[in-house]
Amino acid sequence: MKNNEIKELHRKISEKNTNSLPLPASQDIKPKWFFIAVAAILLLIVVNLYLFSGKGPAATCFPDKSACIIGVDDPEAEINATLNASSRVILMYEGDNSNRQTIQYTAAALVQLARDFGGKLDSEDIYGIELNNSQPVGCLNYTLEHCLSITPGEGELMIVLKEPVYRNNNIVLDGRTIEFQARSGSELKLLVDLFEQKFL
Repeated sequence: MKNNEIKELHRKISEKNTNSLPLPASQDIKPKWFFIAVAAILLLIVVNLYLFSGKGPAATCFPDKSACIIGVDDPEAEINATLNASSRVILMYEGDNSNRQTIQYTAAALVQLARDFGGKLDSEDIYGIELNNSQPVGCLNYTLEHCLSITPGEGELMIVLKEPVYRNNNIVLDGRTIEFQARSGSELKLLVDLFEQKFL
């Protein structure tokens, strides 16, 4: 090689090595804390998506929108499966003695359900919870603590007629419990009628 060519080759190698050297810390465009902050934000986004992307309860409403059936995925199928798997039924109702008209509707709904489930229902499995200002204060023939602690076991179904003070009319399946939540006494009776027509 000629001297000029050797010098030119050295110059190119020198430039390449100089360009590949890392920048001093003071010249870093994005310091380490920047990457840590970005990683933390991404982690928060992932956690929020995981926590809040779960499906809520599913609802199937009657054609006239008078009431809805609420369950997990397929409310109608879930209620049918629960009814078929139950050999014993427990009936519970709530009532405020200060509201006579509502009590009459609740009693009519209770008699209707007792008739529908006669083969699976024992008279000792009917519980009445007395309310005062929507707070439980007593239980018919039992202690209040006993009534409030009742939960259905394997092969059992508990049906609860809630005090009709709700904003919407719903039949709610929660595990082995079906709650009738109505806006008024007459609509509570309507809920039981709709339930009877659809499932019994």
